[in-house]
Amino acid sequence: MAHPEPRLIGGLNVSVQPFMMALTVAGAASFPTPIATPANLMVLKLAGCHFGDYWKLGLPLTILFAVVAV
Repeated sequence: MAHPEPRLIGGLNVSVQPFMMALTVAGAASFPTPIATPANLMVLKLAGCHFGDYWKLGLPLTILFAVVAV
């Protein structure tokens, strides 16, 4: 996994921790796609879902997640 360049963030004279936390939250909030986690891919294949089916619940869940996180 890539991480923010410490020299770039260090030049801003701010802590690296908020940037790392933002990356962590963004990675955890990938609900609208089945390729986010291996478990999603297994459900996609076994349940006979389509790629677009994840958007029906994933997009509202992502919006809710963003509202709660902010």
